Amino acid sequence: MSMVLELLGLKLSEKQQDIKDLVEKSYKTVRVVGRGTVKIDESEVVKSKGFREAREKAELLFKNIR
Repeated sequence: MSMVLELLGLKLSEKQQDIKDLVEKSYKTVRVVGRGTVKIDESEVVKSKGFREAREKAELLFKNIR
């Protein structure tokens, strides 16, 4: 029965549910619009720990290149 509901689009597949969970657990301002376009407030990304760490690594990399 579950498979029939998935085929009719009335139930998310396991992969779709995993993607939905990932989006819901990520940034607070993330939204999926249209046919899969993902929008997020850039100020939230810039303030995130992951972004700051990546920026620091990039700065070190480019300092070493010069």
